[in-house]
Amino acid sequence: MTHPDYNTVVTQIYPKDDPWLATDTVFAVKDDLVVDFKPYKGQQGVDAELELDLLLAPKGKPVDHPAPISAPVA
Repeated sequence: MTHPDYNTVVTQIYPKDDPWLATDTVFAVKDDLVVDFKPYKGQQGVDAELELDLLLAPKGKPVDHPAPISAPVA
């Protein structure tokens, strides 16, 4: 995702019903990246939709990064 006033975000998402999730040998798939597509009954040729919230960091401003999920909280 890009915007002229924000740092670019690049990510990857995985459908929760993907049969390859169970064989992730490098443990690259984190729970936060697994998404649930919902059935879509609208435009012909479209069968699923996804709502995904992304937080963009403004360019040139320091950002407080939350602790990673796997990090112990003090």
